[in-house]
Amino acid sequence: MQNILLSIILPTRGRLETLKFTLSSLLKLDNPNIEIVICDNASEDGTDLYINNIQDPRIKYTKSDKKLTMPQNFERGLEIAKGDYILTLGDDDFIIQNNLDLALNSIIKSDSDIIYWNRWYFYWSSYPDSNNAGNFGISIGRQYFSIDTKLLLTLTYYGFVNFQYLPSIYNSIIKKSFLFKYKAHLRGRFFPDYVVAVDVYSSLIFSSLDPSTLYLESPVSVSGISHRSNGMSLYTDQKEYRKFLNELGLNESEELIPGNLVGKIKIINNSGRVALAVMIDYFNALERELKFSMNSYPNLSLFTKKFITKFVINGDLEFTPNSIYLKDEFSKSNNIVNDDPITYFYNIFSIPSPTLYTGKFNNCEATSLDLFNHLQEINFNLNDQVKK
Repeated sequence: MQNILLSIILPTRGRLETLKFTLSSLLKLDNPNIEIVICDNASEDGTDLYINNIQDPRIKYTKSDKKLTMPQNFERGLEIAKGDYILTLGDDDFIIQNNLDLALNSIIKSDSDIIYWNRWYFYWSSYPDSNNAGNFGISIGRQYFSIDTKLLLTLTYYGFVNFQYLPSIYNSIIKKSFLFKYKAHLRGRFFPDYVVAVDVYSSLIFSSLDPSTLYLESPVSVSGISHRSNGMSLYTDQKEYRKFLNELGLNESEELIPGNLVGKIKIINNSGRVALAVMIDYFNALERELKFSMNSYPNLSLFTKKFITKFVINGDLEFTPNSIYLKDEFSKSNNIVNDDPITYFYNIFSIPSPTLYTGKFNNCEATSLDLFNHLQEINFNLNDQVKK
């Protein structure tokens, strides 16, 4: 049986209109030693018929017979994957071929557990905001840097950077043997039932286990933002947002409010919901898994208060009329999160400021496949050169 070097896990649910473009770009990758694990979370839009008509031995398609939460669907993908290394992708994202080759060579040569990269974005032309639609910005560079993840984790909990600067199940290539260490640490589950967001939670637990970690200047995967993206739906589309909440296993967004503040605060907007979801995973990881592995241990009450204070100041949360007396207590600014976290992150690990390749598609139908093809045509990031 052929050895599978890399498993690309692609969770999806009812988004064939974006998935088909991302999948087309993956099938153009020039590597026979990969598998593409498509985890279909009970889609009803013809995803199964579309995938079953594609003749490519690298595709491994599985469809659940009932709707799962997002963590459950990711768990399924990790269980199925057979590769020596794992990369998880959103169904409107894409991979840069040259950077994939660079990352795989680097992680194998160094025998590291993880190689990861910063999140850079492409706004599909279907993105409703015309100012951003079609825009992309991607960093250039072929260097990689060693990262002390325990130091970074401590800085994250004290508010100097946020989880996006840690390795996670997204934006990383991860050695499978490390993933099994992570699973054993969580007593046999990749994502326990209390997990809200897989990227937030995995970034915290990964880093606590002190993996040998590399940071790559230029990304392997680029995060697509389309009219169907989960992240975008939090701000623009109530129907999509409700679907996203269901995928996370939440019936009402009020479930995100910490128990000691139930009835005392209310969520004003979707930004508040996102912020609380992140806070819940921070709190759960710290309270349930990291008590004895942090370099220093934040006081949980103070930690929660600092988070809530920031949300109140930003106008994402407000106090209920009978709890207005708390307003003064939660009105002073604090350092969660640092105003310029990316510069802070680069300075800590002596990473040079990124040089960006930017552009904008004017085509009203530009997709992840269009940008993938463009980067292929210019041989993006080969020897640090980008042909203009």
